[in-house]
Amino acid sequence: MHSFKDLAGREWSLSITIGTVKRVKAETSVLITDAVDFAWLQELLADAVKFNEVLWAMVKGQAENLKTGAITQEQFDDSIAGEARQDALKAFEDALVDFSHPAIRGA
Repeated sequence: MHSFKDLAGREWSLSITIGTVKRVKAETSVLITDAVDFAWLQELLADAVKFNEVLWAMVKGQAENLKTGAITQEQFDDSIAGEARQDALKAFEDALVDFSHPAIRGA
């Protein structure tokens, strides 16, 4: 599991499972398993709005169960910029590598 902190200092954990893939697809129409295609991945990561929608679908359950109280997607969106966005990108990429077949990972 990989994590990042948003601008409010909240820590979010990212991992990709089949359940994650299904949830992200249902909520965003993005099939994150397509990310094994480098051009597709670069396109997703370059689209800040679409990437944040994917992130939200991945962390929504965490957002609903925060010790400090649930937050909305708008609050989450407002907390992702700059270094927090870069850290989220890295955590997402690392989660994709962990999910990938070993041949794709280069193992």
